[in-house]
Amino acid sequence: MTKIAVIGSHFVGKTTLVKKLSTHTKAEIVEEVARSCPYPVNEIATLEAQEWILKEQKSREKRVNANIIITDRGLIDNFAYWMRVAEKYLDKKDIEKRKKEVFEYSRSYDIIFFLEPFDGEIKNDNFRSLNKEWRKEMHNRIFELVQEFKEIHSGNIYFLKGSEDEIFQQAIDILKQLKII
Repeated sequence: MTKIAVIGSHFVGKTTLVKKLSTHTKAEIVEEVARSCPYPVNEIATLEAQEWILKEQKSREKRVNANIIITDRGLIDNFAYWMRVAEKYLDKKDIEKRKKEVFEYSRSYDIIFFLEPFDGEIKNDNFRSLNKEWRKEMHNRIFELVQEFKEIHSGNIYFLKGSEDEIFQQAIDILKQLKII
């Protein structure tokens, strides 16, 4: 089994890449969990919402049994959103403990594709935040976590940037190079 996490802040093309890759690889998808969260998300997310998202992400990933699994978000980027809220309520020791758990779990990803934000307007899909500053903040938080994770756990982390087609081609090339497809 190969598990691929496609991560990044909101409106960077994760869902588009996941769908294209799944068609090309016949992979099973773990869809973005936040969209089914029963609590407020985005800038107004509560700790309860972020806890639900982390727990549900792990649960959905564990239920899939396929040769190739592609997740639309992973635990690392969902943790960045959790951490943003948790910093208001929890002490650093508790946050570091959770980060250690998230990093340990994230070793289960064979490949992590981290998508960089691209220029352009954020399309209103009646779910994602349209706030570009918040997207930039979340991108920076996720980037810092990915860099820290990479230092602790060597792994296949790839930073993808470009147009929708360029990102797809980069991902396909990597999967071919690693003999996954």
